[in-house]
Amino acid sequence: EINLDDLFDEFENIVSYLEEPNANPSAFLNHYLCGFAKEKVTVALSGLGGDELFGGYNRYRALHKAVMLGKFPKAITNFIKNTLSVFPNSRMNKFSNLNRALEKILISADSNPEIAYNNLISYDLQNQDRLILKQDWEDKVNSAMRLDVEYYMVDDLLALTDKMSMTHALE
Repeated sequence: EINLDDLFDEFENIVSYLEEPNANPSAFLNHYLCGFAKEKVTVALSGLGGDELFGGYNRYRALHKAVMLGKFPKAITNFIKNTLSVFPNSRMNKFSNLNRALEKILISADSNPEIAYNNLISYDLQNQDRLILKQDWEDKVNSAMRLDVEYYMVDDLLALTDKMSMTHALE
């Protein structure tokens, strides 16, 4: 268990270990997890990257569904969107969370694949020289997974995990 007071006491140190702005809250979890691991081992495998390499994120399934829905006439997708808009969409319960996800998929279905994927992810690709522009979008899900491996993994997840593990001398 992590004590909230300890987190507040350690907050500035954890942020300084990142050495650059990073809004990923998993830095705090990584910091503590690496510290706990270091108590028993000096080398550890994190399993980081499995979702990106093997399509484990819901956003890959959502992108696939958006691509399929994009082939339907707009009148049908607009009808579905209008019908769903009368229901709540939030993460508060299963029904409203499902509605939220469906609305995101339907919005993405109307977009080009680049915009569609940007709608489905929680990190921002707006200002990057995106690999996505260079991809053949016939296989959109594999292109999105490749984008995540080449940008999200390198620029965010791997860098963050490396910095947090090195603060504890954990390889």
